[in-house]
Amino acid sequence: VQEVEVEKNKILEQDAENEKKIDVLQNKVADLEKGIAPYQNKVAELNKEIARLQSDLKDAEENNVEDYVKEGLDKALTDKKVELNNTQKALDTAQKALDTALNELGPDGDE
Repeated sequence: VQEVEVEKNKILEQDAENEKKIDVLQNKVADLEKGIAPYQNKVAELNKEIARLQSDLKDAEENNVEDYVKEGLDKALTDKKVELNNTQKALDTAQKALDTALNELGPDGDE
């Protein structure tokens, strides 16, 4: 009977430890989800800016605008594409961290 009690206590202790781990992982997931949103917003914003710059550059080329204007638009477009690339990499990294935490947590939100 005493052995059963000891095993029962071990199981209860393990259960309590698992609950703590689940809480930590759930908090981590929540933090990661909050961290992803700004990257997603920035990517959307940069895509809009890139589309606008591409349109402006096309208009400038069609209307024989001064070369320095086209060069400025082209440079701004290149800079935005670099910024988009860097932001997308950061978003991908954050998403991978979230996916890892979700995998640790399990399909039901617990281990």
